[in-house]
Formats: sequence, structure tokens, C-alpha cells
Amino acid sequence: MVRQIQADTLVLLMACMMLFSTVARAAKPAVAPIGKPFDFTYASEDGSWEMPCDFDRSPKANDDWLVECKNDRGIHKEFYVHLVVKKIGPNKKEQVAYQVLYWVFDRSEKSTPSAFSGSSFMITLDSKANVDELLLTQNVEAGTTTLNTRYLLPFAATGR
Repeated sequence: MVRQIQADTLVLLMACMMLFSTVARAAKPAVAPIGKPFDFTYASEDGSWEMPCDFDRSPKANDDWLVECKNDRGIHKEFYVHLVVKKIGPNKKEQVAYQVLYWVFDRSEKSTPSAFSGSSFMITLDSKANVDELLLTQNVEAGTTTLNTRYLLPFAATGR
């Protein structure tokens, strides 16, 4: 009888802990990705040439993009891009931060693992700043070329 009461008490205690944990997690505001890339361009590092790229959302993940850059002179590059921008704030100082993850995997490169370059950084701005887009550049091919994007922020994310 005592063991049954202890087992029932243990089950009840575990159920309460799980419920409290679920409620506590639900109470935290989520920091969801915002905006979307508007375009991608593939360019020489010195800026002497640039070409537009086609891109589609990857079927594998919401924040991943399949980017293809080609022209009539035989250049054909394919990239797998992980691009996430998250808004954090505003804080007590009336500032808003944007966390940016911009990672590029060169799918044209036949080496294993594939060539990779990436950046992760945080930008902090006054919450009243008129920011509509971020211009992001990532070096690829050992720094000889770049994969650039204009990332549009939704109107609500600019603080206006």
C-alpha cells in the first residue's frame, strides 16, 4: 500500500513538473526569423563583374535557399545558403538587435566536405532607425568571388 502511494505521488509529481515546464516554455516570447532575401548576386571580389542568381527555398528547411548563378559565358555556380535574420528587442534603451546567420556551401565544388564560408553576427540599432533591408556579402571560392544578397526586413521589424 505504501509503495502504491509513493508510486502515485511520484507520477503526480512528474506530471506537475511536465505541466509547469510546458507552461514556463510557452510564456517565453519566441524569437522567430523575419523577412526574406530579395535577390542574390554572384560577383568578383574586386567588383569588375556581377551576375544575378536564381533562388528557391530549399525543401529541406525553411531558412535554407538553393541558389543558382549562371551566364552565357559558361559560368555556372550552385550554392546552398542558410540565411536567418532574427529581431531581438526593443530593450530598455529603445534599441533593437538583428541576429544574422549567413552560411554558404558551394555545391559546385566537388571536394568533400564542400567548400564553406559563413558569418554570424549581431547588429544593434536605435529602434526608430529606418532600416528596410540589409546588404550581406559572403566571400566564396577562397575569397576570389562573393555571394551577395539584399535581405528585406518586414515593415514591422524596422521599428517605425
